[in-house]
Amino acid sequence: SGASVYRVGLYGVPVLACAFMLPALGVGRRLGLPAAGVLAAGVGALALEYQIRTGVGRVDTDALNLLFPWLSSLLVLCIRADSSPRALVGLTLGLVATLAGYYLWYHRPEPVVAYVIVWAVRLRLERVAVPRAVAVLIWIIQRACASASCEPVRN
Repeated sequence: SGASVYRVGLYGVPVLACAFMLPALGVGRRLGLPAAGVLAAGVGALALEYQIRTGVGRVDTDALNLLFPWLSSLLVLCIRADSSPRALVGLTLGLVATLAGYYLWYHRPEPVVAYVIVWAVRLRLERVAVPRAVAVLIWIIQRACASASCEPVRN
């Protein structure tokens, strides 16, 4: 691709470290508390230890520590009782993609299982039609199990 590893490390890490701010703002808005989303994004971005661990020139996996959970939470919160089947499938695909990325990044299955449970509880609380919910839940579990069999990229 012609990109220098050093240049990506220098500029990519701070950009990825701030990527969690948009889902944090979205979570606050979905909860009806936009000020809480702004506060969460601000505190997360300005936390001293997070600044140190994701600073310019430091190449580590910490840059996405907050993105995956915030994005997964936002996708779960976007599910509503009046969601169309297409929207439900789209949100589910987004959640599966986020959780697969999280698994490939950290190689830990626990967050995948936890978010599938949270997702199922959210469907139940929103009273989404059970046959549709069951079909999509089976699909999510199947995708999560398929991603669990992937090996992470090792250097």
